[in-house]
Amino acid sequence: MTILLLELRTAWRQLRRAPGFALPAIAILALGIGANVAIFSIFRSIVLSPLPYPAPHRLVGFSARNAAKALVQPSLSAADFRDLRERATSFAGLAAFRPDFTSYVSPAGDSVQLVSGLVTEEFFSVFGIAPRLGRSFRPEEFSLGAPRTALISHACWQRVFGERRGVIGETVMLGEQPTTIIGIMPDEFREPEFVDVWLPFAVEAPENLARDSRFWTAIGRLNEHASLATAQSEVTAIAGTLAREYPAIDQGWTITLQPLLEQRIGSLRSSLLLLIGAVGLVLLVACVNLANLMLSRGLVRMPQLALRLALGATPHCGKASCWRWPAASRAPRWQPAGCRGSPISCRPDSCRARTPLPWTARHSDTRSDSRR
Repeated sequence: MTILLLELRTAWRQLRRAPGFALPAIAILALGIGANVAIFSIFRSIVLSPLPYPAPHRLVGFSARNAAKALVQPSLSAADFRDLRERATSFAGLAAFRPDFTSYVSPAGDSVQLVSGLVTEEFFSVFGIAPRLGRSFRPEEFSLGAPRTALISHACWQRVFGERRGVIGETVMLGEQPTTIIGIMPDEFREPEFVDVWLPFAVEAPENLARDSRFWTAIGRLNEHASLATAQSEVTAIAGTLAREYPAIDQGWTITLQPLLEQRIGSLRSSLLLLIGAVGLVLLVACVNLANLMLSRGLVRMPQLALRLALGATPHCGKASCWRWPAASRAPRWQPAGCRGSPISCRPDSCRARTPLPWTARHSDTRSDSRR
């Protein structure tokens, strides 16, 4: 062990004497390692990791398709969703939401624009998520005559309300309407993305009768004994019935199911796989360049190896073997390269915090993966 430490100290000293070799080698390895860890972290967070909800394999998403018009919409109309929820039996629960905007007026009179989500009655129960603080919506609150209530996101609680626990139960002005805040959702719950506040969608709202406005994202949780194929057959039959009942609007439209994770990812899987292949080639080129640098440096060190052999060192295993010195001289290059690569791999987190990328469907789940 003492001999190995001496070899490492000698290697560090030699690298300091040859910065023209050490710095390019460390930079090459840092770029290759950092790029690979960054892209793999994004791929793992978006594609490989399951959705952060109970039994995520039972969550499905709905899409409206019209083959004659070559249209595919990952959303339904409010009227079609209501009919589907009343007639389908393969689901433990069905919910829908529609993004919207609202404004918050602080006690000081300042107005802040917030991203809101209008949700149906079973929205939070379908995801299996409860508020971190406070309570969820009650059935009677999904009515035009009920006092208006709201749930806020953890990020909104921190940014707008300063993490005050006393905000629960307060009545604030949202969209020029008095609204009572009844709960705060966990930080990991972001449905839809970037939402600040959830509001109940009244069952008497006129939009529930609109059948040609397909703006509602529908999510279902399959029954324990229902398969995706069984649910798809039932949904297809219901869509056919709706087409016959409302031929002027629903004729030619059908409804398809997908696992929710697969629907969220979409074409990102192939794009990220292509990106992983590209950064893999970057790492390969980095290794080839480093091998060339080490080969040229090895030729320079031939006289030193010859001197060691002349002094009694052996080319085989042993206390004075010649292989230990070249191996020890490589360690000081790998360690700084790994340290330099870590900040590069952490860039997705910092970029995500400042600029949400539209193609990252699960951008909030991306984290640097140091296990690679």
